[in-house]
Amino acid sequence: MENTVKKLNQSIEKYKAIQKKQITLFDTELMPDLGSLNFERASAFADLKNNLDRFLNMIHYEDNNDLMTFYQNQLSLLIETDGELKKTISQYKNELKQHMCDMNKSKTAFHGYAKSVRSFDQKTFGFTG
Repeated sequence: MENTVKKLNQSIEKYKAIQKKQITLFDTELMPDLGSLNFERASAFADLKNNLDRFLNMIHYEDNNDLMTFYQNQLSLLIETDGELKKTISQYKNELKQHMCDMNKSKTAFHGYAKSVRSFDQKTFGFTG
């Protein structure tokens, strides 16, 4: 039991550290790599889930409500932080979409100006030549 609890604690701490690191990345980096962040969090979650499953299988045969309550609180905190992270990622994606739309509008306007300039240059040469 001691080894199972130790591994579960390590998994929880690792997941917390990843959450904290990723939240900080959105504050400090201009364009965090969402794919690598998702992969990192998913692999840590898989490890946490496996250790939690082992713990639940082990605790099923024992009566330790204090330990169960402790882990329920720990998992609730992880879920709450994941919600904050999800909100941050969603906001980042929306900002990215808006920037892409703005860039497309600028690109369209630029092409329109370029056509006007080419048209103007052709008219100018027509008068001088």
